[in-house]
Amino acid sequence: MYKVLDKDIIEMKIIPYISLSKRGFSPRVPLSQIVNAILHKIKTGVQREYLSVKYRGKLDLSSVDLDGSHTPVIRGGEGVDFQGRKKGKNTNTLYLTDIQGLPLAMSGPVAGNHNDLYDMEVHFEVVAATLEKADIPVAGLFMDTDAGFDSKDFRGTCVAREVNANVCLNKRNGSKQDRDEYFDQ
Repeated sequence: MYKVLDKDIIEMKIIPYISLSKRGFSPRVPLSQIVNAILHKIKTGVQREYLSVKYRGKLDLSSVDLDGSHTPVIRGGEGVDFQGRKKGKNTNTLYLTDIQGLPLAMSGPVAGNHNDLYDMEVHFEVVAATLEKADIPVAGLFMDTDAGFDSKDFRGTCVAREVNANVCLNKRNGSKQDRDEYFDQ
């Protein structure tokens, strides 16, 4: 992998300034490797699917997770727009991780004034194509998502790709008694 900075420099000059979450899982990869991968992406502009996959055997694809992230954007950039509920300019991105939380694929930025389902079929195809370029089969994946992805169109996209979508039922889409979609708590 292309080295942007030396591991010691990353650990001494960057990592002390990264805030660590008190919730969720701790990363299973050293933080210096995560920072190096991010800097590699920024420096080279290379797409995530072209990053070397050194630890392919450590991926746990028994289940994958899909979620979106609304990221505040202060200085502009691609896919930026104002979102009232976030009180500022944002960009949205979809992330797919393995069961351990290791990133597998992500979509491109989408203007922040949209919800997670905006153009979902297109963005999910980008994620699926990224997996296929990395020789990770999409068909047969068991994918967990939250209620924000509960739509007939997204479920149809998953069926077409032979992905077993475990989508939490959104209460705004009707009561659980009225629906026959699969969901495993």
